[in-house]
Amino acid sequence: GGGGHGVDRAPGPLPNPPPETAMDSDPDHFLALRPVYRTALTRFMARLPPGIDPTHITRRQFVDARDALMTREFAPATVRLSVDAARAYYDWLLDREVVAANPGHRVKVPVPDNVPLWNVLASTREADHLIASIDSPRDRAIVVCLLTQGWRVSAFCGMRWSDLHETDDGTGVGYVGKRGKRCFDPLLDATREAIAAWWGEHEHRPDDPLMPRRVNGARPLPPLRPHRVYKVVRRWASAVGLRVTPHGLRATAISRWIREAGIEYARRQAHHTSIGTTQRYDRWALPKR
Repeated sequence: GGGGHGVDRAPGPLPNPPPETAMDSDPDHFLALRPVYRTALTRFMARLPPGIDPTHITRRQFVDARDALMTREFAPATVRLSVDAARAYYDWLLDREVVAANPGHRVKVPVPDNVPLWNVLASTREADHLIASIDSPRDRAIVVCLLTQGWRVSAFCGMRWSDLHETDDGTGVGYVGKRGKRCFDPLLDATREAIAAWWGEHEHRPDDPLMPRRVNGARPLPPLRPHRVYKVVRRWASAVGLRVTPHGLRATAISRWIREAGIEYARRQAHHTSIGTTQRYDRWALPKR
C-alpha cells in the first residue's frame, strides 16, 4: 500500500456560523468545526510568506504554498489534503464575507500517486551509491532491509528473531502487515548479511528485535522506532544529495520488481490485494518531471 498515503474525502458544505462570529477569521474557530483539518491546515499556512495576513493572500501565493508542499517529501495525498483544508477554510471565510473570493478556487494538485521519481531512488546505481556511503553497520542494515525487502517501516520495526523460520527454500520472516494481513517473505542474502554485520559477535535471543537500536547491554534490547528509521534514511540520503524517505525505499523496491519481474510478481512481493495499488508505485515508468 501507500504506507500512509490515504486520502481524506473532499470537504462537504460547512455549517452556517452563528451571527456573532460572522466576521471572525480565526482559524481555530474554523478548526472547531472541522478538527480533521487541523494538521493539514497548519501545514499549508506554514508555507505562506512569513508575517502575511492569511485573509489577504492572492491566488498566486496560494499556488506557491501548494508548490512548496509538492517540493517536499510529502505524499501527493498529504498535499491534496492540505490544499483541501486551505480551500475549505477560505470557503468558510467567504461565507462570512471576510474575503471577497477564495484564492484556492479550482487550484488542484497536479500529480498522481505514481508521479515519476517522486520520493524514490531513480536507479539501482543510486541505491548502490547510497548503501556504499553508509559507514554505520546499523544504519546500513536499515537501508539495505528497506531497499531489498520493500518492507513497510512499521512491520520492519516490529520484527523479532522468533519471526524467522526455515523453509525448503531457505530462511524467511513472518510478520503482520497492513490491516492485520499475515505476511511471509524470504530473507534475501543482502538482508541477512547486513543484519549479521550489525549484530557482529553478539548473541541474539528469540525475543530480541531483529534490528534493535543497540546489540549490547542490558535486556530487553530496545527496538527501532519509525521516527528513528526516518531520521537515519533522511540523514544518509541527504549526505549524498538524494531525497528519499523510508517509504520511498519501499517504492524503489516495488518499482524495481515491476521492471525486473513484472507487475504480478511485484504485487505478490508487496503484499498488495489489488494490482492497481501496485501500479501506483511504478515511479520508474515515466521521465522525470
